[in-house]
Amino acid sequence: MKVKDESDHWYIIEMQKRNETDYLKRLQYYSAHSYVQQLTEGVTHNDLLPIVVISLMKSKIFAEEVSYISFHKTIETTTKKQQHIFDISYVFIELKKFKDIKQPLLSIADEWLHLFKYATKENTPPCRN
Repeated sequence: MKVKDESDHWYIIEMQKRNETDYLKRLQYYSAHSYVQQLTEGVTHNDLLPIVVISLMKSKIFAEEVSYISFHKTIETTTKKQQHIFDISYVFIELKKFKDIKQPLLSIADEWLHLFKYATKENTPPCRN
């Protein structure tokens, strides 16, 4: 799904249920394609809007030390700082790593992740204080 918010930021939301070897490549393609699609007649490179890819995955894709919600963007490798290339970024949510505490859930994000992970096993929504 591709949506644009009130601030003119583009979001690509992808839900991945099964493991695919080309999944990360496909996400990069989607983001690059969405970025260049903005460049129509009369639009300058300076007018290109940021793209954020949000990937909700059933499986685990990154090492254990990477949190179940991780943020990825281009950085300069010597200083490890983001410099001037920041229009495309990625958010990965690995549901397999999400281990919620028993009720009550602590945040709205926890509620949503619980719902995505356990919806087929429960008949009532989770509660938060």
